[in-house]
Parts: sequence; structure tokens; C-alpha cells
Amino acid sequence: MIEEIIGYLAGIFIMVSFIPQVIKSYRTKNVSDLSLGFTRARLEI
Repeated sequence: MIEEIIGYLAGIFIMVSFIPQVIKSYRTKNVSDLSLGFTRARLEI
């Protein structure tokens, strides 16, 4: 039970950590602001 809660929290924190990069890219209209390495790391989890 506790392992599931920790897993869900980890997933939520990872998704939330992506929001500032998306906001910056939206405001600047420049996707080069996205960190390719960090994005790939999140997609591979």
C-alpha cells in the first residue's frame, strides 16, 4: 500500500516538474527552451 502511494507521488512530482519548462516554451514560442535530456529521462521512466 505505501509503495503504491510513493509511486503515485513520484509520478505526480515528475509531471509537475515539467510544467515550468512548458510554460516558458509557450511564452517564448521557442521549444529549444525544453531540456532534451530531462524530457527523455522522464519519458523513459
